Amino acid sequence: MSETPEKNTADSGAGPIASLFPGAGKAYYANGFAVVLGNSDILCAFSQNGEVAFTVNLSYSTAKTLAAVLAETLGRLESASGNTIMTVPVIDEAIQRSEGHTGELPDAEKDT
Repeated sequence: MSETPEKNTADSGAGPIASLFPGAGKAYYANGFAVVLGNSDILCAFSQNGEVAFTVNLSYSTAKTLAAVLAETLGRLESASGNTIMTVPVIDEAIQRSEGHTGELPDAEKDT
């Protein structure tokens, strides 16, 4: 008896994950997003480095189900790894608390 992989699993390459979604077409990557609530659906605008790369409209029930599956999937990763994945607001707050670090060497270290 062969096991069928769960649909909410992923890997880092195009290998086994591609078999879960035959004929899926082009893959996209995003490192940012914005969400707009409409009167019949939710619009998600996904961005790459601040530029909108693509949009997805989701019905309310699909959006809520996706949110639950994403939370459950990330929860399993956090539990298995013992690490908490930071959200963007938490990262932004940490950057603000990093004492104004600009990536430049302090004056005392520039001469060495």
